[in-house]
Amino acid sequence: MLDRMDDLDIIKDDNQRPFYFPNPEQLPPPCITISDGEFGYNDEDVILSDINFGIDMDARIAIVGPNGAGKSTLLKIMTSEVDLTEGIY
Repeated sequence: MLDRMDDLDIIKDDNQRPFYFPNPEQLPPPCITISDGEFGYNDEDVILSDINFGIDMDARIAIVGPNGAGKSTLLKIMTSEVDLTEGIY
């Protein structure tokens, strides 16, 4: 077991490569759209209704609300994890 940091050899990796991430192409607005949307896990319990919005690439969005208001459900709809029961994407 080493007692001192001085006893450690310096490790140098000469095979480093820079990363380059190109800027994404602009998508025509709106990127995400929901018109006249409605969602419920069954026919009797509609969780979200009258969902109407469009999101552009330049949009900055915050989804806020009390617990149980449907924030996570809305995100699941937007990511197609669950499907709308009514409406158009």
